Amino acid sequence: MELFGFAVGSYLVTPDLDLAERQRVRPLKRWGPFAWIWWPYGLLFKHRGLSHHWLLGPLSRLGYLLLVGAALGFLRGVDLRAWAEAHPRGLAGFILGYVLAEWSHLLLDRLVKGRKRTRRRRARG
Repeated sequence: MELFGFAVGSYLVTPDLDLAERQRVRPLKRWGPFAWIWWPYGLLFKHRGLSHHWLLGPLSRLGYLLLVGAALGFLRGVDLRAWAEAHPRGLAGFILGYVLAEWSHLLLDRLVKGRKRTRRRRARG
Protein backbone atom coordinates (compact mmCIF):
# COMPACT_ATOMS: atom_id res chain seq x y z
CA MET A 1 0.00 0.00 0.00
CA GLU A 2 2.97 2.32 0.52
CA LEU A 3 3.71 2.32 -3.19
CA PHE A 4 0.07 3.06 -4.00
CA GLY A 5 0.08 5.94 -1.49
CA PHE A 6 3.30 7.29 -3.01
CA ALA A 7 1.80 7.15 -6.51
CA VAL A 8 -1.37 8.94 -5.37
CA GLY A 9 0.72 11.59 -3.61
CA SER A 10 2.95 12.03 -6.65
CA TYR A 11 0.37 12.13 -9.43
CA LEU A 12 -3.11 12.87 -8.08
CA VAL A 13 -3.09 14.60 -4.70
CA THR A 14 -0.16 17.04 -4.65
CA PRO A 15 0.51 20.36 -2.92
CA ASP A 16 -0.13 22.12 -6.25
CA LEU A 17 -3.84 21.36 -6.05
CA ASP A 18 -4.10 24.67 -4.19
CA LEU A 19 -3.95 26.17 -7.71
CA ALA A 20 -7.07 24.24 -8.76
CA GLU A 21 -9.31 27.29 -8.76
CA ARG A 22 -6.88 29.50 -10.72
CA GLN A 23 -5.20 27.31 -13.32
CA ARG A 24 -5.13 23.82 -14.81
CA VAL A 25 -2.09 22.24 -13.15
CA ARG A 26 -0.95 18.78 -14.18
CA PRO A 27 -2.34 16.90 -11.13
CA LEU A 28 -5.70 18.56 -11.70
CA LYS A 29 -5.73 17.46 -15.35
CA ARG A 30 -5.12 13.89 -14.20
CA TRP A 31 -8.42 13.98 -12.31
CA GLY A 32 -10.20 14.40 -15.65
CA PRO A 33 -13.94 14.95 -15.27
CA PHE A 34 -13.59 14.84 -11.47
CA ALA A 35 -11.27 17.87 -11.32
CA TRP A 36 -14.17 19.95 -10.01
CA ILE A 37 -13.73 18.16 -6.66
CA TRP A 38 -10.59 20.25 -6.00
CA TRP A 39 -11.95 23.72 -6.88
CA PRO A 40 -13.16 24.45 -3.32
CA TYR A 41 -9.74 23.36 -2.02
CA GLY A 42 -8.12 25.87 -4.40
CA LEU A 43 -10.37 28.60 -3.01
CA LEU A 44 -9.49 27.73 0.59
CA PHE A 45 -5.70 27.69 0.24
CA LYS A 46 -3.31 30.15 -1.36
CA HIS A 47 -0.42 28.70 -3.35
CA ARG A 48 2.65 27.81 -1.29
CA GLY A 49 0.86 28.79 1.89
CA LEU A 50 -0.48 26.31 4.43
CA SER A 51 -0.92 23.70 1.69
CA HIS A 52 2.88 23.58 1.33
CA HIS A 53 3.49 23.09 5.07
CA TRP A 54 5.35 19.84 5.85
CA LEU A 55 2.70 18.49 8.22
CA LEU A 56 -0.45 20.58 7.80
CA GLY A 57 -0.36 20.43 3.98
CA PRO A 58 -0.67 16.64 3.64
CA LEU A 59 -3.17 16.55 6.51
CA SER A 60 -5.32 19.25 4.87
CA ARG A 61 -5.48 17.34 1.57
CA LEU A 62 -6.12 13.98 3.25
CA GLY A 63 -8.82 15.54 5.41
CA TYR A 64 -10.40 17.23 2.41
CA LEU A 65 -10.25 14.00 0.40
CA LEU A 66 -11.78 12.06 3.31
CA LEU A 67 -14.64 14.55 3.57
CA VAL A 68 -15.35 14.38 -0.16
CA GLY A 69 -14.92 10.59 -0.18
CA ALA A 70 -17.18 10.17 2.84
CA ALA A 71 -19.84 12.38 1.24
CA LEU A 72 -19.68 10.50 -2.06
CA GLY A 73 -19.50 7.16 -0.26
CA PHE A 74 -22.52 8.08 1.83
CA LEU A 75 -24.44 8.95 -1.32
CA ARG A 76 -23.51 5.60 -2.86
CA GLY A 77 -23.98 3.58 0.35
CA VAL A 78 -20.28 2.76 0.87
CA ASP A 79 -18.86 2.70 4.41
CA LEU A 80 -15.24 3.87 4.25
CA ARG A 81 -14.82 3.54 7.99
CA ALA A 82 -15.55 -0.20 7.86
CA TRP A 83 -12.79 -0.68 5.25
CA ALA A 84 -10.31 1.37 7.32
CA GLU A 85 -11.11 -0.66 10.44
CA ALA A 86 -10.70 -3.94 8.56
CA HIS A 87 -7.36 -2.89 7.00
CA PRO A 88 -5.45 -0.74 9.54
CA ARG A 89 -2.00 -1.70 8.23
CA GLY A 90 -3.04 -1.01 4.65
CA LEU A 91 -4.34 2.42 5.62
CA ALA A 92 -1.17 3.20 7.59
CA GLY A 93 0.99 2.10 4.65
CA PHE A 94 -1.00 4.24 2.24
CA ILE A 95 -0.65 7.30 4.48
CA LEU A 96 3.10 6.70 4.89
CA GLY A 97 3.62 6.47 1.13
CA TYR A 98 1.42 9.50 0.55
CA VAL A 99 3.28 11.65 3.07
CA LEU A 100 6.67 10.61 1.64
CA ALA A 101 5.51 11.70 -1.83
CA GLU A 102 4.31 15.03 -0.41
CA TRP A 103 7.62 15.64 1.34
CA SER A 104 9.51 14.78 -1.87
CA HIS A 105 7.44 17.41 -3.69
CA LEU A 106 8.11 20.04 -1.02
CA LEU A 107 11.83 19.26 -0.98
CA LEU A 108 12.04 19.61 -4.76
CA ASP A 109 10.08 22.89 -4.57
CA ARG A 110 12.66 24.25 -2.13
CA LEU A 111 15.58 23.10 -4.26
CA VAL A 112 14.14 24.68 -7.41
CA LYS A 113 13.25 27.88 -5.55
CA GLY A 114 16.83 28.06 -4.21
CA ARG A 115 18.29 27.60 -7.71
CA LYS A 116 16.08 30.37 -9.12
CA ARG A 117 17.14 32.71 -6.32
CA THR A 118 20.84 31.94 -6.97
CA ARG A 119 20.44 32.61 -10.70
CA ARG A 120 18.78 35.98 -10.03
CA ARG A 121 21.65 37.01 -7.74
CA ARG A 122 24.22 36.05 -10.37
CA ALA A 123 22.33 37.95 -13.08
CA ARG A 124 22.31 41.11 -10.92
CA GLY A 125 25.90 40.70 -9.76
